[in-house]
Amino acid sequence: MQRQRKGSPAETFASGRHKRYMLWCGGGINPVKGEAAVPQTPALILIIDDIPTNLGVMVDLLETEGHHVAVARNGAEGMRRASNDQPDLILLDVMMPGENGFAVCRRLKASETTRHIPVIFMTSLDDLQDKLEGFAAGGVDYVTKPVQIAEVVTRIRTHLELSALRRQLAAQNQQLLEARDELEERVRLRTAALTAEIEERHRAQLELQKSSEQIRDLYNNAPCGYHSLDKNGVIVRINDTLMNWLGYPRSELVGRRLSDFLTPKSVRLFNKAFPLLKERGSVRDLEVQLIRRDGSCLPVLVSATAIRDSDGQFVMTRTTLYDLTERKQAEERIRHMAHHDPLTGLSNRIQFQQRLGQLITHARRRHESVATMFLDLDQFNQINDSFGHAVGDMVLLEISKRLSRCLRETDALARWGGDEFVVAVATPDIQETSRRIAVAMLESLTAPVFAEKHELHLSGSIGISLYPTDGLDVQTLLRAADTAMYHAKEKGRGTLEFFTPALTASVQHRTNLGALLHGAQARNEIFLQYQPQVDIDTGRILGVEALMRWERPNLGSVSPVEFIPIAEDTGLIHTLGEWALRHACEQGRRWHDAGYGDLTIAVNLSVRQLADPRIGERVARVLEETGFPGPALELEITENLLVQPTDEVLQVLRGFNDLGIRLTVDDFGMGYSSLSYLQRLPIQAIKIDRAFVNRIGLAFHDDAIVNAIIALAHSLHLRVLAEGVETVEQIEFLRGRGCRAAQGYYYSSPLDRHEFTELVERALPLPVAVTAAAAR
Repeated sequence: MQRQRKGSPAETFASGRHKRYMLWCGGGINPVKGEAAVPQTPALILIIDDIPTNLGVMVDLLETEGHHVAVARNGAEGMRRASNDQPDLILLDVMMPGENGFAVCRRLKASETTRHIPVIFMTSLDDLQDKLEGFAAGGVDYVTKPVQIAEVVTRIRTHLELSALRRQLAAQNQQLLEARDELEERVRLRTAALTAEIEERHRAQLELQKSSEQIRDLYNNAPCGYHSLDKNGVIVRINDTLMNWLGYPRSELVGRRLSDFLTPKSVRLFNKAFPLLKERGSVRDLEVQLIRRDGSCLPVLVSATAIRDSDGQFVMTRTTLYDLTERKQAEERIRHMAHHDPLTGLSNRIQFQQRLGQLITHARRRHESVATMFLDLDQFNQINDSFGHAVGDMVLLEISKRLSRCLRETDALARWGGDEFVVAVATPDIQETSRRIAVAMLESLTAPVFAEKHELHLSGSIGISLYPTDGLDVQTLLRAADTAMYHAKEKGRGTLEFFTPALTASVQHRTNLGALLHGAQARNEIFLQYQPQVDIDTGRILGVEALMRWERPNLGSVSPVEFIPIAEDTGLIHTLGEWALRHACEQGRRWHDAGYGDLTIAVNLSVRQLADPRIGERVARVLEETGFPGPALELEITENLLVQPTDEVLQVLRGFNDLGIRLTVDDFGMGYSSLSYLQRLPIQAIKIDRAFVNRIGLAFHDDAIVNAIIALAHSLHLRVLAEGVETVEQIEFLRGRGCRAAQGYYYSSPLDRHEFTELVERALPLPVAVTAAAAR
């Protein structure tokens, strides 16, 4: 910083008025001869002094020496200039107003940015204690006033050189530190590289060892067997898998000929294949039998490759063996499945026909007889529909076991399909033997079957045909037995029937009915009749049951007893049942519109229909489309449903209740229902089967059953209705036991819709006591 203020000491000095000597005011300057040497390296020097004269003289002196000068008038300004300008040296006056030089020096040394700057005190104090205090504050030297110019220049030059040396030394130290750090980094990097190289080599060794172990493990623990044979067929190497297959330790296998562990047939195959292996170089898919240590045989598939030396000479084989046990077992299972029923394990129809053919051939040679039996479980489809096929399969499995126990080892039993079984028996006394076996099988079915906590009761029907009376070949005998079985079914449950030629016509009639029934609805041959349900005490018509009828041209009326079972067996019951429900509801709506709003209509619903998961939707849609109210509809379900209804069926029945529909159990007393099931079902009424009503007064046992049914209904708060009422005695009996509703020919036969409308329009109660003939 150049200071050229007019009238200042520096200006006087520069003008030459005091060219070589000057006196400082206050302390004064002693004149000294000599020229000051100019330093080679200029420095920035900060002067902190509150006396302007001192500042001017000192500035001019230092600038003449070639230095750059900055000045500050007090400690605060000096601190700011020192921090901002970073001077090479500070000349600091001790005696300044306010903060003295010692305090300023201590602040300079306390700051990280200024602590390195050397400080020379300027003072007129010559006391030793003051100098010690200055050095303690951080000063490096003292200049005593009055100042000797040469002394000042020399001290400044000395401390600048010392400062430069310190900086140079610091730089050299920094270079050494950096060199040391660089060397350490190089050493670290080299060490790391060597360590990585060592680790990589170690890892490679471990990988090599691991690969070697894996190859050894793969060889020894492979799912297939490996061995090597020398040129004489001697085992020279074998893996653990093949060793374990054979059951010998390695020491008892290596060094022995492979043929020592082959069956005789396999030895012959090996002796033919080994020369070919030497000649051709390989053998593929040679099937042989190994002999294990325990004497059992192991089927294996062998593939071998020849190993030759550099001269092309055969040295040894590399052989692979595959265990064929699972494949052989699978083939056996396939053969078994081809001839056996997968559920019961019995013979299937293919094997049975072969077996029956063999029995016929033997009987023909020995002039004996063969009986063919066809057994069908009665109403088994209701078990599948009600409880599901899983329960049905459990039942079939149990039945197959029972039937097997009724037969001899020489007899043939097979599952023909579904719930049908066939039996073939060869014996001289064929008529009596076959009857005895059939009766035993039917009796075995009478015991209850327990499946998934269900107690199920079954029965069967058996048809029997005899060789050579009823046929000379397999197919003829099977058709004859099937025909006899259908005739046994028509006679009732748990019966057997021998084939007679007359039965063929009956079966053909049933078959023809089934074919005609498929088109009956489209031909308008199906229609409804209505039979009133009457209050026994008043004779008032309470409701009506819709009954399906079939009228065939040229044949007349076909009984529901005939065509309803056919409809259920063929699946037509779904279409016919929905048709009957819709027409009954449409007619019921017309009667309600005519003013008979209290009239209820009952429609039968088969178990097959209830098995339809959408039956609830179908019924609801019919009610919506016909406008018939749900509370006026009564659905009659058979008692067979009560054996043990499934959750799905219960949900459907509850859905009917939600629509207001009333549920009645039809033909009650003929099935196997129990009180617990009656309590679970959401029913409102039960209908006493006509078989019991018809025998009222004729059999005490039947009277007791009717009485019990009525009492049961009352205890469960259910309505009870008797069907098939035909006599005054029956009416009186029912009235006396508390039954309040009945239907039957005593009141009216089934009527067409016009006749029933006329009956209702008369609005007269039916006679409480009239004869059955008069009712007709």
